Amino acid sequence: DPIGDKNFQLLDSLKSNERVGIDSKGRLYKRSGLFAWVTRLTNFIRKSSLQSVVDDYAVDALAKKEFHEIKSESKEYAQLMTKLSSLKLFSHETKANIATKFYNQRYDDLVKSGMKEEVAESIVTIEMSTDPNVSDAMKSKISPKATNGGMSGSYFIKDRKGKNIAIFKPRDEDVFMPNAPTAGDRRGFNPDNPKRHQLNGQPQGVTWLKEVAAWEIDKGQSANVPFTTAITVPFPTRGRGTKPILKKGSLQMFVAGKGANEMLATEVDVIPTKEIQKMAAFDLLIGNGDRHEGNFMWDKSTQTLSLIDHDSAFLDSLDWKEGLQMSEGRFEWWSYTQVGIPTDPEVKDWILNYDLKAKCQILEELGVSEGSIREHRLRVLFVQEGVRQGASLSTLAIMSMESKGERARIDRMVQATLNKVKDPQDEPEFYIVFQQEVTEFFSPQPPTP
Repeated sequence: DPIGDKNFQLLDSLKSNERVGIDSKGRLYKRSGLFAWVTRLTNFIRKSSLQSVVDDYAVDALAKKEFHEIKSESKEYAQLMTKLSSLKLFSHETKANIATKFYNQRYDDLVKSGMKEEVAESIVTIEMSTDPNVSDAMKSKISPKATNGGMSGSYFIKDRKGKNIAIFKPRDEDVFMPNAPTAGDRRGFNPDNPKRHQLNGQPQGVTWLKEVAAWEIDKGQSANVPFTTAITVPFPTRGRGTKPILKKGSLQMFVAGKGANEMLATEVDVIPTKEIQKMAAFDLLIGNGDRHEGNFMWDKSTQTLSLIDHDSAFLDSLDWKEGLQMSEGRFEWWSYTQVGIPTDPEVKDWILNYDLKAKCQILEELGVSEGSIREHRLRVLFVQEGVRQGASLSTLAIMSMESKGERARIDRMVQATLNKVKDPQDEPEFYIVFQQEVTEFFSPQPPTP
């Protein structure tokens, strides 16, 4: 269609605040201020024709673009909507319909690029919630909603039907980051010299990365951690109005179930032993600093125990310069009946065959600190030897936590190693001596804490 092609070319060249008219043959032309009064009545009569042309243009323009990258798509989409708005022709409803077409294609493009459907849907609804062209009715259904409580910002992310599908934790809303939920927890941030987190070995701005690391270490193969990935999306800044900025953070798939903090003790007691032991083994291996009873979900209907909230794992507490500050473990499951008995053969096999070298490489590639990786090595060596010699997971948990002001047993083993090695910075020697220390402690029979 020659007329249609020329119309599209004109619209593509249109600059902000330029106006167009349409003649009796359906051809578009740029309007100048001098002749605006002549064309006003004509355009009013032909308004439906002009709207039809621009509707076709919008559909065609969206069909020709692929919106894989958030930064580039935001710019292209914004430019397109600016052009359409400059025509002064659209109702809000019409623009909302065009926006819907855009986000439908946006979702398709993300999925075609290899992204998981749930992640693509999460990105789309977050973007829609900040788009002035999306209807208020849709926004009320899909807008992210802050979860209850917590020192860090986290949000329920919904699909286009309004159902919770994920949890987003923005980096800049971490505790002690500039946009933390509570004013008293906000701090300035220098990426080259981050302040310390409230936990030993946890600097500002890394908790989102620990969420991703927990998934990447296991990928649902042994411990049931929901799929978690890093995303960057336009998101409202907490306490700074509604203007969105690009935020990076972790996106974890939402899981159904009931937290142990909502269950009776008798209900917790009947969760299968293997499920509880898989959780316990995972926590001990990654040094989880915050496994309280609200951080694992039991779905009775599917008999599934899902592990959430790993932002305090992989701590960097073993600091050679500041002295040993290792024990920040919080294992509220330590007193459960399921972990006080011999370790399930399948769980034991998983622990003993945990590929430490490969896991440390994963952490390194993610950008987890050297100190955190070093501490992970020590915890894995400790847990593997303890399980090999028959120590229960409950015993290992008690030995990994401070008690009545006394440093944890694992801390004392590290300190004993420090006293024996000539150069603590010589990591190969340190691991060898630590392994000897652990082996000697656990042999020939399981100790009491």
